[in-house]
Amino acid sequence: MSPDNPLPENDRDLQLARTIENAEKTGGSPEEIDDPLMPLLLQYREADREEFRHTSPNSSSIWAGIEPGLQEDSTPIYRLLTGSDMVRWIAAAAVVILTLSMFFWLFERSQPELIASSQNVISTVTLKDGSIVTLRPYSSLYEVSNRSTKQVYSVNGEAYFEVANNPNRTFVTETEEGRVSVLGTKFMIQNWNGRTSVFLEEGQIRFETNDQSSSIILDPGEYSTITDNTISQPEPENSRVFKDWLDNILVLENQQARLVLAEIEQHFNVSIDARYAPDETLGGSLQLDNLEQVLMDLGVVLGGRFEQTGADQYEFLPEN
Repeated sequence: MSPDNPLPENDRDLQLARTIENAEKTGGSPEEIDDPLMPLLLQYREADREEFRHTSPNSSSIWAGIEPGLQEDSTPIYRLLTGSDMVRWIAAAAVVILTLSMFFWLFERSQPELIASSQNVISTVTLKDGSIVTLRPYSSLYEVSNRSTKQVYSVNGEAYFEVANNPNRTFVTETEEGRVSVLGTKFMIQNWNGRTSVFLEEGQIRFETNDQSSSIILDPGEYSTITDNTISQPEPENSRVFKDWLDNILVLENQQARLVLAEIEQHFNVSIDARYAPDETLGGSLQLDNLEQVLMDLGVVLGGRFEQTGADQYEFLPEN
């Protein structure tokens, strides 16, 4: 690096600029340079020349002054680039290319691809790397990006992941509230009712808020929840509480009634008005074969009944 050249000697753009300069000095052509950036730079240079060719003076006095010269020689005029000019030109072109690349990367990232949607049954999908994802009813899996060193997926609903072990890449699962980063593991992720919960069965994961302001590490048998951008400390939990739906049952171990009803809403894709339901903790288990039977059993436990008020809409009514 020198005072006249702020770029380090090993800078790729500087080296390419010097290669181009040497080619022009020896009578060579930039088109012959074997560099993947060269075609884009040549396109940029041609566009720059075209703009220069079609630039029209706005002053009639200037035109009058240069008209005699144009009559004597109609050869197109090109700007000559010195070595330092070439460096600046390549730097400007690189900024343009980088900006376009960032635009396409952001556009691609904002358009995740739907991989699988489970509808009213449990669905299983095998990803390109061999990982297996089991979706709870009415859940969806999206691919945000898939590169050799990092795969990013998004979940709406609930899913059980069996991630193929690959120490050379990071596997990321996102929801509206948070994200999970793993190398190879088995975990469950829930995303509904304004909260995201994760249970780790095997391996190790990092669980963090989407703004990455806080994160924790989970060990096997632990779970954590993100609500309102706040992440809870890991706590131990029975795996059956999170994996119960894989066997089409709902296992309750001192769970709040409102959270149980939110889980039933997600599982059956219905809306339940539970404003009059008591906020009790529930235990036991429920078969998830039939919505009406589930609501009937819960109504007895909560001291009331669930009445249908519309298509896929129910309301809890206390007996007294």
